[in-house]
Amino acid sequence: MPRHSLTLIVVSLALLLSPSAAVATTAPTLGLTHADRTWGAGFGAVKPAAISFNGDPTSFATKSRWSSWGGSRAVGHGMAGFVWPGFGVADGTRYTGATVVAFNLGTCGGHPAYRSEEWYFPQYGQTFARASAVWNICTGKPLSQTPATGPVYCPKGQFNTWVSGTVTCAELPGIADLVGGRVHQGHTAKWISHGWICGTDLAMSRNPQTATCQSGNTDVVTFEI
Repeated sequence: MPRHSLTLIVVSLALLLSPSAAVATTAPTLGLTHADRTWGAGFGAVKPAAISFNGDPTSFATKSRWSSWGGSRAVGHGMAGFVWPGFGVADGTRYTGATVVAFNLGTCGGHPAYRSEEWYFPQYGQTFARASAVWNICTGKPLSQTPATGPVYCPKGQFNTWVSGTVTCAELPGIADLVGGRVHQGHTAKWISHGWICGTDLAMSRNPQTATCQSGNTDVVTFEI
């Protein structure tokens, strides 16, 4: 048998025995390894277990296991830092289950890659929102997005009472009564009421004491207790 024919057979058998070898070379990565040199783990990898932007405790996700990869959207489940409403990052971050989503599939550095990602917390009423992704993880540059609308200070609030998201000032008194924040006057507390995740931290708001509650991704109210 001619040598070139034998070589062809060996190569063909190798591809048949390990079909994943050909797939691996075309699997999309999570952005680029050096899209931003200050970032940490996960970028430029396939199905990374950890993603880190090297920032505060809310800037990384760990222990991710991916249920899908390679389609227009990849979904994984891991752990990330959720900041309890009414608290600062330092004393209000709890590490809990998060859904990680890689999306915006395209070409990055000459090969397939997801160019955006974000994570959210379904157990706290959050859902996937493309607008939550603020970085192009292929270029390392911020995405061009409409700036988020800041809080609206409600009348007679003394700048301690405000709403954001889809909540209006007219709805604020009803929400404040619904969540029962006044029972926590004089002490630090975290609680959930009628789908609102609420907190009051005396270290941050002693005089006057305020409570902040969040529903879903963006609906937030802060009111004086």
